Amino acid sequence: MSAETSTATDSTTTGGDTDTSEATEHTGSEPEPGWVATWAASPTAASPLTAPPVELAEQSLRQVARVSLGGELVRVRLANTFGEEAIAVSEARLALSGEGSAIEASSDRPLTVEGAASFVLPAGQIVVTDPVELEVAALGDLSVSLYFAESVVTTTVHAEAAQTSWLSAGNLSADATWPGDAATTTSSYWLNGVEVLATLGEGSGAVVALGDSLTDGSGSTVDGNGRWPNRLAERFQAKPSTADLAVVNAGIGGNCVLRDFIGPKALDRFERDVLDQPGVAWVIVFEGINDIGVGSVLNQLPTPEALVDGYLELIDEAHARGLVVHGATLLPYEGADYYTEDGEAVRQAVNEWIRTSGAFDAVHDFDAVIRDPGQPTRVLPDYDVGDHLHLNDAGYAALGDSIDLTLFE
Repeated sequence: MSAETSTATDSTTTGGDTDTSEATEHTGSEPEPGWVATWAASPTAASPLTAPPVELAEQSLRQVARVSLGGELVRVRLANTFGEEAIAVSEARLALSGEGSAIEASSDRPLTVEGAASFVLPAGQIVVTDPVELEVAALGDLSVSLYFAESVVTTTVHAEAAQTSWLSAGNLSADATWPGDAATTTSSYWLNGVEVLATLGEGSGAVVALGDSLTDGSGSTVDGNGRWPNRLAERFQAKPSTADLAVVNAGIGGNCVLRDFIGPKALDRFERDVLDQPGVAWVIVFEGINDIGVGSVLNQLPTPEALVDGYLELIDEAHARGLVVHGATLLPYEGADYYTEDGEAVRQAVNEWIRTSGAFDAVHDFDAVIRDPGQPTRVLPDYDVGDHLHLNDAGYAALGDSIDLTLFE
């Protein structure tokens, strides 16, 4: 088989005076500067099942983001989406990442909101910092360091970040190196996005990947940036005709299209996590397997028609904003804990609709890439991380490699 299998609510406050929403229809327009999302982490509420809430007081938190598109002017989004109380940030800083928790000291910059070095994340809101002059390369790592002098609780999280974050006592936000015994976690807190100022025109903008744990990268190597959107970003940067494109990961492990399970269902979070991303021009919808699997466990298996109606709603909303919408087929999952034959019948029907209906502007046949030719209801063993649902680094790379880049030129 050829590697190319593709075919043709919350409120936001902004530190600067530039609106976070940018035009999404670039074709035929004159290039002009605008903000583009280059990295994101979709938020969920802290939960004992995913990432339990943690109290921080007189502590620093350092988190890393692998950007897709580079730039020289950067700003950061911090989300208190699920918080019922305001979060007081005593100090925030941005720098190029070094090895482990270290940063490149000469790149360290303060982050402010409306000029203030200390600021508040209001309950239920997303705050965008003032722009910072910092030259960051495409596919580079940025460290965001936050210090909390007062007690705060991590109510807004991204549970499966597949990226190490560090916690340590005292204000270490500007320190180039942190103690070797700093606590670590692979969840992230409040860090919602990174934006760069770029030239928006034909062939530029952001591609947002909407999905579940298979987009979030469950099973990939921690700190390896082995998710399929990472691989797509690498391929964009390797080709001059797509080097102005960013890739934003809007995956949430356990997420569903039609039901609230882990995180708000895709139908409810679509505006916040996809449509409101600055510079968004394309969206790839790769979600639905949890609707089938979780629905089977709860004896509430959705019909293929119900999932199709959900996809059509997403497509209509995206088209209304001028976005191009791609769909991806659902992966095989026989052997997974929530597999049933009835669920498999729904998956097959949904995939047939994705492939043949023409509702999506283009289709990426991820199922064909990942399935075992000898047992097409199962993941190919070389790509199976071991639970017969999630993929290893090779599997995610295969998904990223299968996407036809000419669809974005």
